[in-house]
Amino acid sequence: MSRKQENYMKAIYDLMIRYGHATNKKISEYLNVAPASVTEMVRKLKKNKLVQVVGHQITLTEEGEEEVEDLLDRHRLWETFLLEKLDYPPELVHGLAESLEHASDSQLIDRLNKYLAYPETCPHGGPIFINGSKKDAKTLWQEEEGTYKIVQIIDENNYSHYCKRGLVPGVKLEIGKKFSENMTVTLEGKTKTLSKSEGENILVIKK
Repeated sequence: MSRKQENYMKAIYDLMIRYGHATNKKISEYLNVAPASVTEMVRKLKKNKLVQVVGHQITLTEEGEEEVEDLLDRHRLWETFLLEKLDYPPELVHGLAESLEHASDSQLIDRLNKYLAYPETCPHGGPIFINGSKKDAKTLWQEEEGTYKIVQIIDENNYSHYCKRGLVPGVKLEIGKKFSENMTVTLEGKTKTLSKSEGENILVIKK
């Protein structure tokens, strides 16, 4: 599978987490590519039995999900190594791990996993599937009023933004009011307003 195909697969995976499925339009916006390019790539992925298309809804097949989970495991193990062992600046880790995941064979990943003592999540809270980690989590935006715990920040490129706002894995918060494009949450006694985009990038579980 080419790196371009892998990027499309990961985009579809992320969109499935947020909305339950992807569409040509959402993939186009997510990857900042022309809709015609998306149509062509989805056709190729469907031919290879990596995605399925029902109407306008695009989802990964079981085989497609396994491929993406393997990619994410590689990426998240490298992120863990770079942050915890080499003390890399958080804002540089995602891009570097993106390159390393493609340059690593299975033996290297196995040795890296063993060296890190088989972590269940990466520093952003993303599950490392090879070590049996799975979370029944939803985006903050999908949930209603109540108390929740943050388990993952999906938007790794802008992870420092969430850190500055105190929105990191393990933090408990309470959902307040939700409007069309923003919502209020309370954490550590302080009320914050989050955009819809921020809410869609935070995965939580009910507490």
